[in-house]
Amino acid sequence: MLRRQGPLTALVMAVSGYTPLHAAGIQTPRGLLAIAGPAAAGKSTVAALAYAGGWPVAGDDVLAMDRDLTILPLPGALRTDAPWVGPTDSVTADGRKLVPLSPLFGKQRLMGLVTVVRGSHPLLATVTGAERLAIFADALLGGFLSDQEEQILECAANVPVYRLTVPGDLAALHSSWPIVRNLLAEACG
Repeated sequence: MLRRQGPLTALVMAVSGYTPLHAAGIQTPRGLLAIAGPAAAGKSTVAALAYAGGWPVAGDDVLAMDRDLTILPLPGALRTDAPWVGPTDSVTADGRKLVPLSPLFGKQRLMGLVTVVRGSHPLLATVTGAERLAIFADALLGGFLSDQEEQILECAANVPVYRLTVPGDLAALHSSWPIVRNLLAEACG
C-alpha cells in the first residue's frame, strides 16, 4: 500500500505542514524512537515485538513529523510476520497479521532514529557524519518536498541515529528479542 499511496501520503502531509517518515514509532519515557530501514529490513517486526512486550507503538510504516521534531500519532495497525498471541484485525493477502494499535495521546518528541539492518547477531552502533544525514534523508517519503532540506539538517544535528543489526531469520529475531529489547532501551538512553 505504501508503494502505491506513499507519494500521495507524502504530499498530503507536506501540504499540512508535516514531514512523512518511513518508520515505525516506539514510545519511550523520553519521547518517540523512530525505527526506519528499507523494505523488509524488519522494522514492523521489531515494532510488533516491542508492542507485544508492552511498549506503546505509533504506527509501523509512516510517521508524521512537524517542524519542531515532534511526531503526530496516527491511527493504524501493525503488519507483522512475528509470532503473535492476541487479537488481530485480519490477515493481509501476503499472510501477515494486522494488529490494531491504540492511538497515542498527544505529540511525542522524536528522541532518536534507529535504522534496522540484517546481520548475524544483534548489535547497536551509533551512526555519525554523512551516513547519519543519509539515513534521515532515506527515511523521508516523497523526496525533498518544500523545505525538507532544512529539516533534514536539523534532524541530523539534533537527533541521535543508531544502526540496529538484527538476525535475518524471523525465528532468530524472535528468539534474540531480549537482546534486541535491551539494545533499544540503550538507544532510549
